[in-house]
Amino acid sequence: MPAGNRVIPGLVSANRGNAAFPGSATFDERRDSHHHLAFGAGPHFCLGAAFGRLELGIALGALLCRVPTLSLAVPESELRRYTETFT
Repeated sequence: MPAGNRVIPGLVSANRGNAAFPGSATFDERRDSHHHLAFGAGPHFCLGAAFGRLELGIALGALLCRVPTLSLAVPESELRRYTETFT
């Protein structure tokens, strides 16, 4: 891409390709989403990742202050924890 060209990302289209994400138009919290585009990895790591994480921390903090009785819908033992890291 030549220097000076404009880039307009189509954010609403991210993670929507049915070849990689079957049924992408339907919310499914149990869908295997290991190949999502969030933040990228390696040389393609998102420059805005730190800002996104900061925003998430602020949003969750505000949510917990406004709804102090918020709790999990399932027992904590049913939660899946991801330990893999991306570099």
